[in-house]
Amino acid sequence: MNWLGYALLAAVLQSAATILQKETLSKGSSMRFSFILMVLKAALFLPLIRSFNLSALHGWAPYAVLGSGILGSFAFVLTAKSLKHMEISTISPLFLLSPALAAITSYLFLHETLNLLQSGGIGLLLVGAYVLQTSRGGSIWEPFIRLRTSKYVQYILLALLVYGFSGMLDRASVSQFGINPDGYLEAVFLLQALFSTLIYAFSLRGWHEVATEKLPVLPVLGVALLTAAYQYAQIHAMVFAVAGLVLAVKRASSVVTGIIGGEIFHEHDLLRKGFAGGIMMAGVVVLVWH
Repeated sequence: MNWLGYALLAAVLQSAATILQKETLSKGSSMRFSFILMVLKAALFLPLIRSFNLSALHGWAPYAVLGSGILGSFAFVLTAKSLKHMEISTISPLFLLSPALAAITSYLFLHETLNLLQSGGIGLLLVGAYVLQTSRGGSIWEPFIRLRTSKYVQYILLALLVYGFSGMLDRASVSQFGINPDGYLEAVFLLQALFSTLIYAFSLRGWHEVATEKLPVLPVLGVALLTAAYQYAQIHAMVFAVAGLVLAVKRASSVVTGIIGGEIFHEHDLLRKGFAGGIMMAGVVVLVWH
């Protein structure tokens, strides 16, 4: 399968994972959900660690693997908190900003190109994000006020920035450092499980609630399988294509996720949010156009 097939597969799997995750988060703590999910992902894909080539761990490679593990666990916790408290029709289109952030970080740190047309695509993404945060009868400053006052909007934007750096490290690890993508993925999963455990242990909702706080087992397992599968497809796509391009194709499903999820959870203003998502999708197309 070529990089586009892997990226499209990742898009479908992530869409399903996001909708199921939203439903599951309504039944328990986002912190505990993140902890359990990370542990399950590492356990499910443990056999892949046999293909991890230690000989590739030289120079900056160990720091890239470690950094991806730390950033990935931190970003997932932030995303889970935002998804629990925000409408899926609002949060999903915002994920379309991640290709722009990945393209910018790759340009700054991996010296990948970013031309004028791609800069225009980033501009369209920002316009779409602005429209997404407006409401009927609201002021022109409403999106900026929401950005300043809503901690969950701040969480998701920070998570997207962190994912941008994480994607850059993933791309560097499998393409520049030559680490086997299967072994690399499981090494990152194990690190994410470790750091998620530490985050959960030192949070206010720590170990004393493990036995009392309940989450539905099958949905959490389903999210873990879907999440691990789309990350597997994503890392294989990054072997052949730049991080921003892979994330752009993968995130293309965000608008559909927002609309379908919005209908499932009976959310409001879906037409406006769909229009904003369309602008952002146009920005993604322009961003990756060659």
